[in-house]
Amino acid sequence: MRVLGRLIVVPVALAFAMFAAMATLVSLGQERLALAMHGDATDKAVFGFFAGLLKIGIVLLNVQTLVLPFLIVVAGEVARIRAPAYYVGTFGLLAALVPLLGKIDPTVGTAPIWAIFATAGFVGGFVYWLIAGRSA
Repeated sequence: MRVLGRLIVVPVALAFAMFAAMATLVSLGQERLALAMHGDATDKAVFGFFAGLLKIGIVLLNVQTLVLPFLIVVAGEVARIRAPAYYVGTFGLLAALVPLLGKIDPTVGTAPIWAIFATAGFVGGFVYWLIAGRSA
C-alpha cells in the first residue's frame, strides 16, 4: 500500500513544486523585466535575455523542467533521502543552470538572472520536500 501511495503523492508533489518554481520565476522575472522596460540601463541585457528564453521555451520546458527534476526525485525516492538540503540544493542548482541553456551573451551581466532562476529552483525543491520528500 505504501508504494501505491507514493505513486500518487510523488507526481502530485512534483507538479506543485514545478508550479511554485514557475510562479516564483515569473514574479521575480517580471520585476526585472519591468525595470528593464522602464529604462534602467543596467537591466537592458536582462530584457534581451528573457526575450531569448521565450524563443527557446519549448526546449527548456521539455528537457530542463521535466526530465531532470524527475530524475532527481526518482533518485531521492530510491535512496530514501529525507534531507531538505538535497531537494532544495539540487533543484536550485538545476534551475541555476537554465541560463546556460539559453546561450547567453558573455557580455551580459548574468548575476541577477542566475539569482532569479536559483531562487525559483530553491522554492520548487522546498515545496517538493514539504509535500513528499519528508516521507521518502
